[in-house]
Amino acid sequence: MNARLLLPIASIAFIAFLCPSTSQAQTRSADAIEVVFTPGTSEAELQRIQDRMKQQDVELTYTDLQYKEGRLHSLAFKLVTKAGEGTAKGPIEEGKRFGFYYDPTPEGKAGFIVGELPNW
Repeated sequence: MNARLLLPIASIAFIAFLCPSTSQAQTRSADAIEVVFTPGTSEAELQRIQDRMKQQDVELTYTDLQYKEGRLHSLAFKLVTKAGEGTAKGPIEEGKRFGFYYDPTPEGKAGFIVGELPNW
């Protein structure tokens, strides 16, 4: 897995294979996956994220999508990984880090988070 690979989603939905800084190395590995949904995330982008996760052996299912005036307003999803599964539902707001984080390596102490994400 390429630690610097970014899925080309134009700042609307952000998915990256994170490169930890020295201070973060204890909690996140270079293979960690983080997805943050934003109000500008389109349904096509949600599908691309879902397809990309499938390639990483992560099952992502959207269980509720609500758009208002063409912007993602609310999202519910289920995530199934080798580390376990989780669900989250919540409003999608500017500046709010709502999505999921998954680190498939033993180095990743945070491992698996769904819903509101920390500000690393």
